[in-house]
Amino acid sequence: QQGSALHATQKSIQIEGKTETTIGKNTQAGFDGLVTLAGLDLRMPGLTTADKELRWKGKIRYADAGPGTVDLDGALHGRELSLTLPDEGIQMSQGVLTLEPRVSLTLGEKPGLKGKARILAEKTGVTGGEGKETLAALEKLTVSGIEAPGGSTIAVKQVTAQSLEANLDGETPMTLRLPTFFYWYAFPT
Repeated sequence: QQGSALHATQKSIQIEGKTETTIGKNTQAGFDGLVTLAGLDLRMPGLTTADKELRWKGKIRYADAGPGTVDLDGALHGRELSLTLPDEGIQMSQGVLTLEPRVSLTLGEKPGLKGKARILAEKTGVTGGEGKETLAALEKLTVSGIEAPGGSTIAVKQVTAQSLEANLDGETPMTLRLPTFFYWYAFPT
């Protein structure tokens, strides 16, 4: 049912936690707990996404005083995620994805991000082409020491990639293989 409509199915939704809402001059909403989505299948023109499980554990806060803000403090964990771009013939898959933000996002004309985060991805793959060839594969990626001092600047202290393989097309097709890649940066004090 691709067509021109949005089609979504969800096997299960589980919510456990505490919510607080204040509606008035300064609207605020918050949640502290666990939200688990299992078996999501979302289809829209040009995009299909699915998951076996997507889970948020932690705090989410929204306030609309002045420019609106969204605060996140917790962990987003996904298993067996997929994204398909049928018009481009590309499919991306993710075995495990964990995002651990402790951030505040300012909304409005001048959006900004402040805080720290960490990302862990395992078993990442990108396939495409007529034969669904592997375009890229990555066993494990860790991005740590992500810091946003506010505004639009984001700094990354460390990136580690294990078992990266990329197949590059062109006049001279080649395969790039890196068993381990490590990047480390010491922030100026």
